[in-house]
This record gives sequence, C-alpha cells and structure tokens, in this order.
Amino acid sequence: MKQNKQHWITLGMWLSMVILHGCANLQTYPQVARAGDTISMTLGTADKLTRAGTTVEFVSDSDPGTTYDLTNNIRALFRLYADKTSSAIVDQPGSWLPDMTGHEPWMNVMMLDLPGGLPPGTGKITVTPNSEAQFPLQEPPPEMDIEIIAGTGKPNSFSYWQTFGGPRIGDLSRLEPKPQVVVRPPVPPGPWGFQGCGTSRFGAVEVNLNIPTALIASDGTTSLGPVPDDQIRLLVEDLRGEPTGSGILTTSQVQMFWTRTGDDFRVMFISPTGMTKCETRFAMILVRINLTGNDPQFSQAISPTLTSIDYYDLDGFLTTGPTPAVSLE
Repeated sequence: MKQNKQHWITLGMWLSMVILHGCANLQTYPQVARAGDTISMTLGTADKLTRAGTTVEFVSDSDPGTTYDLTNNIRALFRLYADKTSSAIVDQPGSWLPDMTGHEPWMNVMMLDLPGGLPPGTGKITVTPNSEAQFPLQEPPPEMDIEIIAGTGKPNSFSYWQTFGGPRIGDLSRLEPKPQVVVRPPVPPGPWGFQGCGTSRFGAVEVNLNIPTALIASDGTTSLGPVPDDQIRLLVEDLRGEPTGSGILTTSQVQMFWTRTGDDFRVMFISPTGMTKCETRFAMILVRINLTGNDPQFSQAISPTLTSIDYYDLDGFLTTGPTPAVSLE
C-alpha cells in the first residue's frame, strides 16, 4: 500500500507538469521496468482518443526486426484532470488549451501491463491512435523510450481500502469514459496560438436534439420506457482560461439549463457578457441511481441527431453560428 501510494504521488506530480504544457511525454513512467510490470504513458490532449482502434507495440533496440504487440495489455485509457485551482489550469500555457482544443485541459493517460518475455535492454514503445482521434496541433511523438531490466514483474493491483467494504482491487477501467452523447462545436486545426474558439461572442444559444433512450429492466430485454430525468446528466465543459492573449474570457458567466419532451431535448446556454461557441460543448451520460438492476441505455438503433440550433447576439437578436457535431461515443 505504501509503495502504491508513493507511485501515485510521484506520477501525479509528473503528469501535472505534462498537462501544464498540453504535451505528451517522451518516455514511459516508470522509464525502467521489468517485463510484467505496469507502466503509464501520456498521449496528449487528443479528442476522441479511445482504446478501441488504438494499438501499442514494443521494439527492442537490440533486435529492431522484431515487434511485440502490446495492444491486448492496455489496462485503461482515460482522461486526467489537474486541480482546477492549480497553475496547470489557470496559468499560461495551460490556460491556452481550451482555445486550442475546444475542450477542458485534460490529458489522455494509458496504463499498460508489460507482458512477460520482453528482452532486457533499451527499446521504444509506439502508440498508434485510433483513426477518429483529433489532435489540436499535431500528434505526439510516436515513440517513447523505455528500458527493460532483468527479472519478472507483475501487474500493479492498485489495491485500496473502501469505507464499509474493506480491501479492494482497483478496476482502472472505471476511469474510462462512459457511453455518452457529445455535442461538439467545430474547432479547426491551426498553428500555435490560433483562436480555435473564434472571436464571436453570443448572448444565448438554443440547442434542440433528438436522443432516444430506454430504461431496460433487470431481465436485460424489457424496455420500461425512456430514461427518467433523474438518471440523465448533462456535463458542460469548463473552458475558463487565460483572460488575455488567446485564452477564452473568464467573464462569460455562462449558464445552462435543459428541458425535454420524450426523446426531444432542449438545451439553453445564456451569457450576460458573451460566450464563445466552444462554451456550448457538452456531453450527456446516463446513470444508475438505485439497486433495482434497471439499466439506462442510449438507443443503438437510432443515432442522436441535432434538430436545430439558434444563436443570439448580446442584444437578443438572432445571428449566425456554427453547426456542432453530435455523436454517441
């Protein structure tokens, strides 16, 4: 337990520095490991980066002609957020990230269990992102340095003590995103310092969507109708950034509320001082709130769709704005 704690304290400090600059690391953590050990890697701030479709390979410097496929050893791929009061979030260059990416300042982190049988010595791990991954500027360096030392390790259990439950084995897959419908305003790629969120400011934005859902009974097949409101969460990206330069203004004071009729959802954003298009990005997730076994689900047969979107200027008049992408991920 003490060793696990020390590992995560050191890892957290190291990852905070990576997030501060919106970058990917050039080596694994730890940089020296045994075959069988658990390692971690940061993979930049790419949107839509998922475990499905992402591959991992290892090549030893002593035998460059042999490639070891590590894809099946991915333990988890999740987003890491720094403390919102930290320098990594509120100071440059970390505060520029929302305007470059269109999303909150988070870092993709991969946990990987090294397989047995890897040859000792230095080598490189190559991560190839899934084709849907969107990098704000460029993909991170494809290779990361690692040294395999003699000996046989074992995957870290990440065990912890649960209140009222006793010792537990950590399930890192629970850190991965749940199925969600994402409404994503377009953020074009561009050079360093570009204003991906644009210079336009809006007083209000109304988004209308059709998102079919179903509450499935404990038998796994019977539908109990649409998912009730108390099992729906709308999560708006927190895009507060540097108030000067290329960052998003912190003075927008944007507020959001939503209503629904069946599968039709109306989401309203209001700002007394003006918001950017990026501040209308949000995700909808479904949650269980009881022990009945009922399972809230998005429809797999009918995709969520945008039915309309209206932008209003600061005087309350209709104006033009971009069309967001809507996807179930």
